[in-house]
Amino acid sequence: MAVHIVFEDDVGRIHQDFADAARTKQIPASMLAAYNMREPFNKVLSQVADGSALLRERVDMSSKTLGKRSQKLFLLNQVRGFLKELIMADYAATEDAVARVASEQLKTDDLRDDAVKRAVELIQTLSAQMKPWTEIIDLRPDGPEANKIPAYREEYLNVTATGLNIIGRVGHVVFTHATADPQRRRDYLDRLAKLDWKRSSPFWAGNVIAEGTTKLLTQRGPVDRAFHKVRKEIGIPSDWLPARMRKKYAAIDGDELGQE
Repeated sequence: MAVHIVFEDDVGRIHQDFADAARTKQIPASMLAAYNMREPFNKVLSQVADGSALLRERVDMSSKTLGKRSQKLFLLNQVRGFLKELIMADYAATEDAVARVASEQLKTDDLRDDAVKRAVELIQTLSAQMKPWTEIIDLRPDGPEANKIPAYREEYLNVTATGLNIIGRVGHVVFTHATADPQRRRDYLDRLAKLDWKRSSPFWAGNVIAEGTTKLLTQRGPVDRAFHKVRKEIGIPSDWLPARMRKKYAAIDGDELGQE
């Protein structure tokens, strides 16, 4: 057996070597997202995780699952799902699809910087007024008060990957159509922040929360229904939806899209 040993002082280079080795021995998707900076999508993801006051030091960079008592807010792979929604409007997009979109929309430093700016603006605008993000952002990530996060996760939808995906999809539509109008963009995000994000809210019952329970439903169908309800609640015009999304939501509630 041939063994190749590399001595390297650059931590980034070590991480990239580790990711490259995953071509032979598979590693968790979250670790690949954290370490493989050859992929432009992952470069944006890393900058979003570091550039947002809410996420900084609160993202588990390597685990497959988030423990029930974990004081981290999200897995890196969950933030990656949010970024997929923000850029592609599909948290479950395949890696081939992500690579294709990234090769077009994130191919230059300027395009990647714009993507980071949109993501950070969305997170920071909501963090300023949406519960419990307003409270979490004031907690020291390494302090004893971070033990409040597991309780928040049990109570609030927006401290779950599903809630984060819904927020990302709203961001996709709003930033696509209100790029040149910051005030209009802010108005939609303000309304998004004012929603009742508690799992117990009737607003989420029958879409991402099973009727009569606080059980979270994470499949595409419930997420689609929840986004559609959020879109109508905060007043996003139906003609802002891409054609494929209009068809999907028309199937959810008949001809309602055509009547808006």
